[in-house]
Amino acid sequence: MGLLDLGTGERVRVPVSAIEIVTCSPVWCRVRVVARSGVSRIDLMRPDGAERHRIAGGAAATASAPDAALLDRFEVMSEGDPEKPRLLKLYDETSRTTTRVAGGVGGIAVRSGVLWWSTGRDATLRWHALDLRTLA
Repeated sequence: MGLLDLGTGERVRVPVSAIEIVTCSPVWCRVRVVARSGVSRIDLMRPDGAERHRIAGGAAATASAPDAALLDRFEVMSEGDPEKPRLLKLYDETSRTTTRVAGGVGGIAVRSGVLWWSTGRDATLRWHALDLRTLA
């Protein structure tokens, strides 16, 4: 797998193995390592393979945003059965910490640096938002 910088024409080879699913931005790549039972862990690394480190482990953790490392910093993850309310977590690459955002989460969306999630159902359905650009 590789990345192409359309401005410079530079190509970067992203080192991956056959058991890894990789999603990259120009700055970071999210690596989902797959085992027989599903994803066994989630790592972050630079597109050239440098600075690779684990950010979540176990089949319970799921990457919940289509893009890797939002704002070159945040990974949105959830834990639990995707068909039931889940636990929403936010990994911050700057501090290398994971924070619980909310429990009982249904839908999760991200756009333009804003994280959205729903809680409740039917008459109690509520949407919440967190502007990731405001976090120090």
